[in-house]
Amino acid sequence: PVIVAEKDKEGHGNWQFGDPDKPATEAAPDFPVRKLVINQGQVAYKDPTSEIDIGLQVNSEPAGESGVERLAIVGDGHIAGAEFSLNGKADTVLNLQDKEQPYAVEIEAAAGETKARLAGTLKEPLRFEGLAADLHLEAHDAYDLYQIIGIAIPPTPPYIVDGKLFREGDVWRLEPFTAQVGQSDLRGNLAFDVSGERPKLTADLTSKKLAF
Repeated sequence: PVIVAEKDKEGHGNWQFGDPDKPATEAAPDFPVRKLVINQGQVAYKDPTSEIDIGLQVNSEPAGESGVERLAIVGDGHIAGAEFSLNGKADTVLNLQDKEQPYAVEIEAAAGETKARLAGTLKEPLRFEGLAADLHLEAHDAYDLYQIIGIAIPPTPPYIVDGKLFREGDVWRLEPFTAQVGQSDLRGNLAFDVSGERPKLTADLTSKKLAF
């Protein structure tokens, strides 16, 4: 299969039909699928406003000793002018049918000098909702995150962050987490809420050593 997801300059996705504020009047028909194999699947995502242009290759992997089939995902492209690469594993598409079972995913990604590793589950993978995952993040400068995800963070020395990442609705939480920023250490909790007119970042931090 080939899937192209693209946003226009107004932020409207080509996967959105009708009025998004109106609830659907009919449920989609239920066609149970017992087996689905993806061979050389391609997914492209473009968002000119955020300067995102990435492509993914998706292939089914046969069940190994664990007896569980998974998807292998490899991608590259550009985000905000930085080169992007991704390698990951995820549950099969059929697992999306089970609403009670969290969807498992493992991702290693890099954008410019920023590298991230994430392993966890999603309650609603198609909306990236209900995330609960272990996160490892490292970069030369926290300001690079602003270029990638739009969170305004002042420039910093090279840093490494490890923690538990959660998403519930419009709120992202990193709790607990530990970080090494240059010669300084940090630990505590972070929350990023995008529900309001302006995104809100709150933090509860402690440190044994702060070196400015």
